[in-house]
Amino acid sequence: MTIEFDVISAQSLCDLIWRNLGYGCSLSDRDGVVVASSDRQHVGGTQPHAACIMRREVDVHQITKEEANSEDGTKEGVNFGVDLAEDRIASCGIAGPLEQVEPLVPALRLFVQTMMLRDQGDLLRDALLNALLAGSAKNEMAVG
Repeated sequence: MTIEFDVISAQSLCDLIWRNLGYGCSLSDRDGVVVASSDRQHVGGTQPHAACIMRREVDVHQITKEEANSEDGTKEGVNFGVDLAEDRIASCGIAGPLEQVEPLVPALRLFVQTMMLRDQGDLLRDALLNALLAGSAKNEMAVG
């Protein structure tokens, strides 16, 4: 089963990281397309580093200040894969001074995974509730 993530929740997650940590955040899909970002201008753009991460060519990619200055729209920071149930569902980019954001990768990866798992649980719960309610309504109509 392929796990997808909710874009609205992903955007909220990026905004939460920006508001609380002060680092830019973006989440890219399986094709490396930015689907959520604390900098809305990046949404819809393609991140080559994210695409490499999604293809599992690398798990983490550090973007140096020099590399950021030479690439259009790329900021200094780190990109890392986000896996759920052994399925890589996103690439997360955190923009900030490399010496500050790189040590945060393990904690941020766990945080993003946990939030996405919570969202998956919410989606499953809602689907089950809707199925139960639909079944209950059919039973009431059959009885009445």
